[in-house]
Amino acid sequence: MTEKKWMGSPHLYNMIRFLEGQAVSHRRLLLFGCACCRRVWDLLQLEASRRIVEVAEAYADGEVRETELRSVADSSEFACIEPQFVRESATQLSARVADAVHAAKHLATSPIDLGFIAQNTSRDKSHDFVLSTQNNFGIGIAVRRDESEFAEKVKLLRDIFGNPFHPVAFDPTWRTSTAVAFANEMYQSRDFSGMPILADALQDAGCENEDILNHCRGEGPHVRGCWVVDLILGKE
Repeated sequence: MTEKKWMGSPHLYNMIRFLEGQAVSHRRLLLFGCACCRRVWDLLQLEASRRIVEVAEAYADGEVRETELRSVADSSEFACIEPQFVRESATQLSARVADAVHAAKHLATSPIDLGFIAQNTSRDKSHDFVLSTQNNFGIGIAVRRDESEFAEKVKLLRDIFGNPFHPVAFDPTWRTSTAVAFANEMYQSRDFSGMPILADALQDAGCENEDILNHCRGEGPHVRGCWVVDLILGKE
């Protein structure tokens, strides 16, 4: 992977493999996995699958121990995924739902398999299916990948890791109480619509770094782990 490819039109798997081979923050890798799962929140139809995303985020920020994350992954709910997918029942899961739930469980794997999580949260909804006794054509056939969703995940990686070939030096004087308050509010709420306001606050503090300001004022998306917000909050 080169800087030109990273900033151009790279393949998501190549970006993930590159990051996994570097000394990058495990916290940010985990938050990327969580961001992938949150993009298919409606498909996480088992309570444990949503719970594990929330606990993984808390674990990434050191708020809970790894044992708690493992305990959620060991939930009996996950053991019911296959029966609910392959047999007709009142609570039967579609293929996309089963894949998304599997992806969420993988947040507790070590090392985390980001390729699996990205793939299983990027299924094309127009090709989803539910198996039944009358319709078993889908056995062994995966729902095809949604390429537009894969492209969105490239944006997520850039939001979290920025340009790893050109790290930005952050001047502590830019970390004003206003900037920190804006950044913390967005981080806690997961609502990053105020990024352009954060750019204004940073500029008022003397920041003229184009990488930082352009990222804040760009289209996004922005999620927990956003490299600019992390710089302001002092997160690694």
